[in-house]
Amino acid sequence: MIYFLLDPVAGNLKIGFTKKLADRMTNIQTANANRLELLGCIAGSKATEERLHQRFEVHHYRGEWFRAARPLVEYVRKVAHTEKKFPALVSFDQLVEIEPALIPLYESALAYHDSVDEFFCANDVWYGTTTPGGLKGWLERLVGWDARNKNLRTEEAYDLAYDVIYDALPNCQKCGCL
Repeated sequence: MIYFLLDPVAGNLKIGFTKKLADRMTNIQTANANRLELLGCIAGSKATEERLHQRFEVHHYRGEWFRAARPLVEYVRKVAHTEKKFPALVSFDQLVEIEPALIPLYESALAYHDSVDEFFCANDVWYGTTTPGGLKGWLERLVGWDARNKNLRTEEAYDLAYDVIYDALPNCQKCGCL
């Protein structure tokens, strides 16, 4: 799981990976004089964490800490699961527990950050203009009306997965979409 931890006094945000969030939070808080705030979590692996570090490299401070710049904080608030944000709704983590194939899909979206040149069209990648089926086609086989697992055949599950995966793509650059 990827967690996002804010140090509001220093103005920094940690992007980390752990399998035991409670233990990790205790260790980090013990080593920090400032009161830390968990902004949320998303499903992911060590590779996901590394891609997020690369994506927000421009805001890098030290180690796994980044300056809590507006683009980073807005991204976290949009995609990360917190109990306050989804009190009765499913979280992306819960979707991944039911359908683990969402992790490689999410990581594929993040991987485009490694290859973005001067020109990039997120919509081409999403809808499959340049790649048959696109990421959206892959998503529709996992979540939504055509999902293999009947528990994932809901509008809420589809909308949540759609938002998280699409938002993991780089922004369009010089493609005419904007």
